This record gives sequence, structure tokens and C-alpha cells, in this order.
Amino acid sequence: MRKIKSLSGSTNREKQTAVTSLRRTKYFKLADLLALIGLKRSTYYYLEAHPLNTSSDNKIADVIRQIKSPQFQTEYGYRRVTTLLHDQGYLVNHKRVLRIMRQNALLSTTYNTRKRRYSSYRGTVGRIAERVIKRDFQADAPYQKIVTDVTEIQLNDHSKAYLTAFVDLYASEVLSYHLAKTPTMSLVMRPLKSLSKHRGAIIHSDQGFHYQTPMFINTLKDFGMTQSMSRKSTPVDNAPIESFFHILKANIVHHKQYESFHDFKVVVDDFINYYNNHRIKQKLNGLSPVQYRQLTTESVS
Repeated sequence: MRKIKSLSGSTNREKQTAVTSLRRTKYFKLADLLALIGLKRSTYYYLEAHPLNTSSDNKIADVIRQIKSPQFQTEYGYRRVTTLLHDQGYLVNHKRVLRIMRQNALLSTTYNTRKRRYSSYRGTVGRIAERVIKRDFQADAPYQKIVTDVTEIQLNDHSKAYLTAFVDLYASEVLSYHLAKTPTMSLVMRPLKSLSKHRGAIIHSDQGFHYQTPMFINTLKDFGMTQSMSRKSTPVDNAPIESFFHILKANIVHHKQYESFHDFKVVVDDFINYYNNHRIKQKLNGLSPVQYRQLTTESVS
């Protein structure tokens, strides 16, 4: 509700835009939003039906270039671009946006490259947990189900880096992560310890050696968490984290080289901040993971 409180003195158009954004979550009723924001229902529907901008294809193409110009947003496809055009008051459907982007060579090529996936599996070196999640990747609230994995990145001809991340399935938010030069136990233990307050969470991983060790297993028990594992050699059992690593690598790894580990870490930090706070997702109704979590949890509280 902080967003609404900050709109006192705003124009009706600004209020209408804010209400439209908040309606993307199932928790807000239109009547309640209009009453809180001080906007008549008839005014809201009039402004919805009469967007501020109705422009030519060339004008739309210029706006799309602006949308895709910030760092990392070159990856945006036509559906995300359509959502952001609507936020700016341009009433265009996704088919028109796709046509304009195709004609102006604005379609993303970020995801055209695929490379082999890293595996930390070393056989059964410890305890294998049950497959608790069983590909049920839906969560009703934050911090119920968290997925994790380790991936390897080739920085240049001489060095590698290893990245682990813990991603919340509620809004695909990266809760914690760590980058290291070697895949030691500290790679996974450091970000895990930052999740200690989320008691009751299910932590799902593959059967990588880190997750079979007594250190990892006992820490989960101490935190009141339940361990879950994919079946051996079955990446689809942990598809959300595979998807996150694919997005990250497509944006900051493929066709790029880094002079040093430090240089790469700076880019990783920037990308994960962008991913959590600015990268909109269609399944989150055009909101970023953090925006979605904040809006939905604020409405419940």
C-alpha cells in the first residue's frame, strides 16, 4: 500500500496507471484500490479505454529501443516489451509488437546458444534424500519451496568460476548466492546459512556431492528444513534452477570472456540485482520477483 499512499496529488492518469499495475496480483480488488487512491470508477475505465499514446510503428519502434537499452534488457522478447509498452500507455497488442520488432531487427538473440551443463554428481558419496517436491514447482507463499544447484562458468582460456544460487519458487526470487573459484563445501554452505530464518522450507537440489554430505544435511535439520533431491541424471526434476542458470549464462556468459574473477563477480552481482528487482516475468503479471513478493505479502498482511 506504500505505492498508493505516495500518489496523493498525482494526476488521474498516474493514478490509473498505478491501479492497473496493482491489479496484476489477485489480492487487490478494483473497488478497494479506487477508494484508497481516490479515483472514480468511470474515470478509471475511461482512461483505460483511451491510452495516452496511439502512435505509428516508427514511434513504437523508438520506444522499444528505449525499453531494450538499459543493461541486460536487450534480452527482452516481444511479450515483455508489450507489457512495458502498456505500462507507458501504448495500447498495442503483442502481435503488432512482434511484427514491429521483427521488421526493425529488435528481436532478442540472447537465448540462441546452449552449452553443456555442469554436474557436481560424484556418485553416492553420502545420503540420498527423497524426491519430496516431485516437480510440483508451485508455492502459495514465499519461502515454502527453495531450489538450488551449482554451475560452472568458463571465464577465459585459463580460469573457471563456480556459482550456486538458492531460488524461491513463489516468485522466482534469488534469495542467496555465492561465487567461488573452486566448488568446495563453503560454496554452498555460505548462502545456505543466510536462509536460517526460513524454518519449514523445503530445500530441493540434485544429487551433487555437496548435498549428500553430513555438513549440508545436518545444517538443514538445525534450520528446521526438509531436504528434497531430484532423481539421478534428471535435470527436469530441478527445472526452475536450470532455467535461472540458463538465463544468467545467456546474458552474461555466452560469447563473453572476463579478465579476472573480480570482473565477473561485479557483473554477476549486477545481473542478480537486475533479475530480482527489475526483470519482469509474464507469470508474475508483468512484475519483477521482488515487486510481486512485496505486493502480494503486503496485501495479505
